[in-house]
Amino acid sequence: MLTKRPRIVVTGAASGIGRAVAEKLAQSSRLILTDINVEGLHAVAKQIEKQGGSVLHLPCDFAEEAQIRELVDTITSQEKLDGLVHAAGVGPSQATCEKILTINLLGTAILLEAMTGVTNPNAALVLISSQASYFAAEWLSSAALEILKNPLRQDFGERINKACEGHDLSLGTEAYGLAKMGVRVLAEEAAVRLGEQGIRVNTISPGIIDTPMVHHEAKHLEGMDAMTQITPLGRWGQPAEIAEAAAFLLSRAASFVTSADLLIDGGSTKPMLSLQRAMANTSSS
Repeated sequence: MLTKRPRIVVTGAASGIGRAVAEKLAQSSRLILTDINVEGLHAVAKQIEKQGGSVLHLPCDFAEEAQIRELVDTITSQEKLDGLVHAAGVGPSQATCEKILTINLLGTAILLEAMTGVTNPNAALVLISSQASYFAAEWLSSAALEILKNPLRQDFGERINKACEGHDLSLGTEAYGLAKMGVRVLAEEAAVRLGEQGIRVNTISPGIIDTPMVHHEAKHLEGMDAMTQITPLGRWGQPAEIAEAAAFLLSRAASFVTSADLLIDGGSTKPMLSLQRAMANTSSS
């Protein structure tokens, strides 16, 4: 008896990490790909179909709650899902702070909520966070982390601003780090909530990865060269390296892994944090 290949949703599939994940899973899964970039999404789907893969592709803007819910309703109307890799998002210099939080944090929360009840037992969900979440964790208070558990509350904006007093959330880097830490918090909460169904939820926090988004950031943010130089491996990571990790977390080889974050940064986070702490101590003395 042939076993059906798992149905896996990959968001942000038109480029970068999302595309690499789609290409990695193309021969082992029935893919549902989504992205706001319709042209790029179609190109990826066409390439996978040419190679004999099974793929459905639908556009979705993760800044729009109605589109997220419609996407999930459409793809689960006749069959449940076996997995998710949520890679859709925007970088620190690609949008306003409000839009960064809307897409990267609220969009993730809405997606997880919409997927409640439409995933099979023993499904696996992988959310792409960021190395930036570790930098944000340095200044986020326990109150802020608690607030991040429910970003869909009507008063979320007011509460998180108050909890982050002293930090300028109008800065893209601060908003981005906050949002990506929020993704990790949401994953941890979902892992506990869904564990009794055998559903696993994990995050991946990439460092500097060779993607269109990171190339955009390199042109607009200072410090990218310094981060590369401080990276023990001395290079940027490749999208395919993140895709390999995502495929592992989706697989039965990771059947006892949940509520975990996999930091894939070439070793750069620890020295960067040490440098930041040293600079903070110098400025305060």
